[in-house]
Amino acid sequence: MKKNLLLFCVSCFLSYSTHASLIDSGVTVNELSHFSLDTLGSHDKLAKNLWHKSNPETLFPLIDKIGTTKLSPASKKILITLLTQDSTGFDFINTQSENLFLIKRIEALVRVGAFKEAIELIDLIPMQSLNQNLFLIKANIHLALGHFEEVEKIIQDMDQTRQTDETRINLFLEKEERNKAVLSYEIYRDNQEINNPLFSALAENILLELDTNIPNEETVNIEHIFLISRLKNQSFDLEKQSDGIKKIFVNLPAPKIEDRINYAEKINLTADELASIYQLPLLDSNIDKNHLRRAEIYQKIKAETDPFAKAEWLKTFIKIAIQDKLGLSLAPLIIQKLDGILPQQEYKDLAFYAAQIYILHNNLEKANEWYQILKNEKDDSYQKQRLLLIPGMQKLGAGIPDETESLLNHFCSDLTKENCSQFWQKSAQIFYETLPNTKPNRPPLMIFDYMNQDQSEKTGENLIKAIFDLNDETVTDKHSLLFFIKQNYPQDISLPLELEGTLYQ
Repeated sequence: MKKNLLLFCVSCFLSYSTHASLIDSGVTVNELSHFSLDTLGSHDKLAKNLWHKSNPETLFPLIDKIGTTKLSPASKKILITLLTQDSTGFDFINTQSENLFLIKRIEALVRVGAFKEAIELIDLIPMQSLNQNLFLIKANIHLALGHFEEVEKIIQDMDQTRQTDETRINLFLEKEERNKAVLSYEIYRDNQEINNPLFSALAENILLELDTNIPNEETVNIEHIFLISRLKNQSFDLEKQSDGIKKIFVNLPAPKIEDRINYAEKINLTADELASIYQLPLLDSNIDKNHLRRAEIYQKIKAETDPFAKAEWLKTFIKIAIQDKLGLSLAPLIIQKLDGILPQQEYKDLAFYAAQIYILHNNLEKANEWYQILKNEKDDSYQKQRLLLIPGMQKLGAGIPDETESLLNHFCSDLTKENCSQFWQKSAQIFYETLPNTKPNRPPLMIFDYMNQDQSEKTGENLIKAIFDLNDETVTDKHSLLFFIKQNYPQDISLPLELEGTLYQ
C-alpha cells in the first residue's frame, strides 16, 4: 500500500471526530498496524483476530450463505455485528482477494436487509479505492431507501454498463418518470450485449405493457424487485428470497398492502418502520389472516384510550405473534406499547406475555415487575406461567426461586404434560445441577468440528458455523452450541441467543 494512500486514509478517519484516537464509527486508529480494505468496520466489539487463520476458500462460501439461510432475529443481528467489525483480517494472497472479502461482507449485509450498515461500511472506504461494484451496490441501496438524489450523484460518474442501465431505468420508474424509463429501456433492449432475461421480461410487461412470458427464476436480485412490485398478478414466491429483497418490496408503494404486511413481519425492520406498515389502510382485506389481524389490532391499540382495553388488545397481539413464531421479530414494536402500560395486578392476564418480551430485550427490571404480578396470583394457571418464565429470568441474573422445585413437582412430575418437555429443553444448565430430583434424562453433548482445539483460532468462521447450526432444525443439541458461543464470545453475542431460546412459541 502506497504511503500517500495510508496518510490520506488516516486523515479521513481523523476528520470524523475531534477525538485523537477514537472516531464515531468505533474504529481505533492508533491500533491499526497497517491499512487495507479488510480492516474497515463500523465497530470493534470483537477481538481483532477474527479471520486470522481462515482461508478464503472456506470463509467466502460461508459468508455467501449469510442472507440465504433461515436465521432467527438474534442470529441475524449477531452476524450483522460480525460483518461490520473492524478487524485486522488475515493474510491475503493478492489485493483482488482482499477487495473481494470486503465486497462479500457488504453483499451479505444487503441480503440480510442491513442497508444502513452496508452504506456505513462503504463510506469508510477512501474514494480512490471504490470500484464499480461498490458504487453499484451503494446506488441500489440508496434507490431502495428512496434517496433518489444520492442515486443520481453516484451513477452519473459511473461507466455505462448493463447494471448501471438497469439501475437508471429503476430510478426513473420510482421517480414516476415513466417516459424516461421507457426510452431508457428501449435503448437498453437494443444493446446486443444485454443478457438479463428476467429484467427484460419484467420491463416488457411493466414498461411496454406486453404479455411477455416471465422466467420463473428462483433468485431475485435488487434490479428485479422494483419491477416485480408493479406486476398486476404477483407470481413470485418472495418467501424464498432474502430479507433484503423483502425489505425493498414492503417499502414500495405498488404491492398489495396484504403482501407488504406479511413480509414486513418477518424481516429486519425497526419498530418505527414496522409501525408505518401496520398503519396502512386495510380496506376490504381478509382480516381472518393473522398478519392482517395483527395490523388491525395494532391500529386498535394505537387508537384505544381505555388502559384496560389497550392491555387486552396488546395481550392478544403478543399471543398470536408468539403463536406464529414472530415474537422475536415483533418485540421492538411491542416494547413501544408495553412501556406505556403500568404493571399492576389488574393486568395479570398480560403479565406472562409482557415478561417474555422484556426478557428478550435483556430488561430484568421490567420483566421482574410483570413476573411479580404472577407470583402474587395463587391460581395454578398463573403459577405455571411463572414457572415457564424462570429460565429466562435466571439468564438475566435473577437466580432460581426456592420454590422452583415444588412448582416443578406440582406441574411437571409427568413430562408429557403441556409445556413440561419444552420447559426442560429451554431451561438453563443450572437447573440440571440444582434440581436433581426432577431433572429428565439429558441427551449426550455433541462435538462439532469447529469446537476442536486446532480450529480454535478461526473465531469469525467458527461463529458463523455455530450460528448456522443453531438455526438448523435437524440439530437437536442446542445446549452444546450455546455453551460454545458463551465460552468463546462476549456476552452481548451469546446472551441474545440464550434469551430467544427461552421464548415459548
